[in-house]
Amino acid sequence: IRNLAHFSSDKASTEVWVTGPQKIPKWMTQMASVQWRLLPANKLFTGHPAMPPPEALHQRNNRDLAALLEGSGFEAIGRDTDLAWLIASTPERALLEWANNLATEADWRHFYEVMEGMPSLRPKPLMSLLKACTSVKAKRTFLWMGKSVDASWYRAIKRDMSDIDLGKGKRQLIPGGMLDAEYQITVPRGISDGV
Repeated sequence: IRNLAHFSSDKASTEVWVTGPQKIPKWMTQMASVQWRLLPANKLFTGHPAMPPPEALHQRNNRDLAALLEGSGFEAIGRDTDLAWLIASTPERALLEWANNLATEADWRHFYEVMEGMPSLRPKPLMSLLKACTSVKAKRTFLWMGKSVDASWYRAIKRDMSDIDLGKGKRQLIPGGMLDAEYQITVPRGISDGV
C-alpha cells in the first residue's frame, strides 16, 4: 500500500503486527495462515492522542477522519466513495513500532534497508511521536538508523532533541554488536557498510 510495496517480501507473511486498544478477536487468532501480534495502542506512546474508539470512526468521510486522527500517529487508508477505511499507523509511527521490536541481526538489516528508502518522513509529527514514545530502545534505534542513513528528517530532529528522553546508560540490543558512542547502543557490526 501507499507506494511502499517494494519493501514487501514476496513470501506469504505468517506474522502480522496490529495496533489496537483491545485484544485480538478470537476469529483472527483461529486463522491458521497468520499469526497475529498485538501492539497495544497505548503501550508504546503516552501523553499522545490515542486512536479513537471504533464507533467514532464508523461512516465518516476522509476529511472528518483526518481531523479525528490528527496528531495520533494513525491515518485512514481507503476510499471516500464507500467509506471503507483501514486505520493504520503513519509511516513515522510504524517505524518506531518496528524499531521497538527488532530482535535478530536479520531484523536490523531489513529495518536498515527500509530506512534507507524512507527519506521523506515528516519531522514535526516524528518529533511529537519521539517525545511521547516510552521505549528508550525504539528511540535510540530509530535515531541511530536516521543518522546512519543520513536522512534529512534526522538532521531536522537533531537540531533540538532536548525534549526526547533517551534514558541513561548503555543498552545491549544485539549480542556481539558494536557500541555506538552517541546513542550508547550495540548495533550489528558492519550494518552501515552496505548491509
